[in-house]
Amino acid sequence: NELNWRNHSMRRLIALSLLIIFVLPGCGADITPTKANDFSPLTQIIISSENPFIANKTSNLFTAEGNFSDLFTRDITTEVVWTSSNPEFATIESNGKATAVAPGTTQITATMNDVVDYFILTVTAATISSLEISPIAPSVPKGLTEQFSATGTFSDATVQSLTNSVTWSSVNTTVAIIDQTGMVAALEEGTTNITAAFDGETKTTQLTVAPAKLLFIDITPDIADVPQQWNVNYIAQGIYTDGTRPTITDLVEWSSSAQDIATINANGVAYGSSAGTALITATLNSVSSSSTLNISESKLVEINITPSNPSVDQNATINLIANGILDNLDQFIITEVVTWSTTDNDVTATVSNISGEKGLTTGINTGSTTVTATSGSIVGTTILTVN
Repeated sequence: NELNWRNHSMRRLIALSLLIIFVLPGCGADITPTKANDFSPLTQIIISSENPFIANKTSNLFTAEGNFSDLFTRDITTEVVWTSSNPEFATIESNGKATAVAPGTTQITATMNDVVDYFILTVTAATISSLEISPIAPSVPKGLTEQFSATGTFSDATVQSLTNSVTWSSVNTTVAIIDQTGMVAALEEGTTNITAAFDGETKTTQLTVAPAKLLFIDITPDIADVPQQWNVNYIAQGIYTDGTRPTITDLVEWSSSAQDIATINANGVAYGSSAGTALITATLNSVSSSSTLNISESKLVEINITPSNPSVDQNATINLIANGILDNLDQFIITEVVTWSTTDNDVTATVSNISGEKGLTTGINTGSTTVTATSGSIVGTTILTVN
């Protein structure tokens, strides 16, 4: 009847709706593998090898790639269990490095989660004919590393990588050291001989450790927002390959991207002459770094030095303070901002421009001198008497 037909239709509609709900999320779903979803299980292992044949006493690196549910693959070399069926011919380590012991054939096996792959490795009786290493006579900046490689030509005319088979050494370990993978670490400036030895054959080259190389320049402040005529004292610090971080403020070349807005001198002292933004850049040995300098509409219009007309004894000190006044009458202590000087070139007194000691004045000879505090084109003065 009509009621049964309606109930039947309603049940079919509900079933269709549920089917759509379950099917739609799979359409266009993201199947990118993640740490939380690695699409286990492991379905296949693929072994790769540098060589199917290796000479006696040499080594060979095996890698294992895992295929997970035919959705993605990744390196599982250090996760599989490596075995050699005939360790009297070749042994294998947990990292996949096989070492030839005697001529013969062995089966190398990689196993993980009951999944297995095999590789037949043959150890030949070939002997070393010649040995080559590279690079030849390299120069490495102090603090960096250099990878050496070794290649051997054998009596059966085969050529084989011996980087992990030779014995590496450095004659001067204070200059550079080398590990048994051929990786050199440059420690101190100078020269040393790097030697590779294998089964009676040796090859040597000279390594030069050059001065540390500048990698990056760190500028402070990174961003500055100041009024017009306000000094900004930039500091440049070099980051070198040997880990040192010397101050190189006086070594870099300073520049401003907008000279009409801000200029900077060779000592890293910048000031803005008009409102706007300029990029301040420090460059040395083709390495550059920049800082943003924002100049506001406000202007520094006056500098007052306190105490006014001070006096100090010979070899005694006094702290002078610079007070800056803006065109909106705001006042700030700008002792660390200004550049300090004396008119008689430090004959009567000296005044410090060292950060943290700016304005510290020392009496030298009796008499008087004018002490000046300058920011941009704004100058403040006071007369200092030395008793």
